[in-house]
Amino acid sequence: MAGFVCKICGGKIRMNADSTGVCQECGMEYDLDAIKAMVGQKAEPAAPVQAAPQPAAPVAAASDEIDRETLLAYLGDLRTMETIINESNNNFNILIEREKENRKKYNSIKDEINRNESEIKRLNSKNYNKVSYKALIPSLAMAIGGFVIALIAYSSNPIFAMFALIVCFIGVIIAVTGAANIRDSNNFIAGEEYKKKEALHFSNRKIDECNVELEKYNKTLGKETPQIRTLKADIEKEKADVEATLEKAYSANIIPQQFRNIEGVYYLYDYLSTSNQSLSEALMQANLEAIKQKMDSMIKLQSAQIVQQAQANAKLDRVINISEATMNNTAVAAKYAQIAAVNSELNVKLAAESLAYQKAAFWLK
Repeated sequence: MAGFVCKICGGKIRMNADSTGVCQECGMEYDLDAIKAMVGQKAEPAAPVQAAPQPAAPVAAASDEIDRETLLAYLGDLRTMETIINESNNNFNILIEREKENRKKYNSIKDEINRNESEIKRLNSKNYNKVSYKALIPSLAMAIGGFVIALIAYSSNPIFAMFALIVCFIGVIIAVTGAANIRDSNNFIAGEEYKKKEALHFSNRKIDECNVELEKYNKTLGKETPQIRTLKADIEKEKADVEATLEKAYSANIIPQQFRNIEGVYYLYDYLSTSNQSLSEALMQANLEAIKQKMDSMIKLQSAQIVQQAQANAKLDRVINISEATMNNTAVAAKYAQIAAVNSELNVKLAAESLAYQKAAFWLK
């Protein structure tokens, strides 16, 4: 049974125990009927490799067995869920940043208060004591005593009187110099006391201003914290719920693993809804790196409208129609049932029109 190749990418098909196969390159699955057809085709020696397909249409892969209308509805559901998850992540991150900004502002106010309180303590620890002129008493006594002794000894002992005058002169110099120093010191202390008084006044005024800001913060921004936490919790819960539904949808194995992301789903829906091409052709034409670059701007522009339209459709209670002819194929019926179940589950969520990320977007305005 070796040698089967994928009709989409040309990769080698690995056989499973249940006689189904899966492409090793793109992940496309082939059911039992498709494998049997491949065996039949290999048994026809006259069929050249380049031969055009017969009018009876070759057996397609499991994903091609989904009719176009249902396939588009399926891809639309995937696109809606991927968009909800993407927007939930974006708004969750915005809420985190908003919370950080509020906390930063609060910390900034508190830090300013703490700095000024520390400055007040530092200033109050500085005590300035003016110098008393009493410190001049010894030098004045020295000057007066020398002068008196010089007068007394002038007539009896001129030399001793001269020595006494020198002592008097030294005392006068010391007294005058000391008085100047005391005056300068007291002037400096007076200046420092004035600076201290001004600094204390400034710091106290800043504390009063910060307390006013803090009160405003608590009345406005401070109240945002519990609201932000509630919105974040709601978004996380809703995101987990949608991710679980999305996982169920992907498990139908209709599109390959590498396309199970927001860019891949947007690309496939856009490609198939604007052309008559098949899913196989859309996959063969795909360049994932180019898709991611191209789809990024489209996602930003269309995400809000896509979810809103899906919500409007959900309110109309639109369901996927599955024909009896299709349901007669047991191998395909399971995929349709899974698609319909996901569609129904998603519609219940959308019809409520209360998506958490949309509430957050409205609140953030």
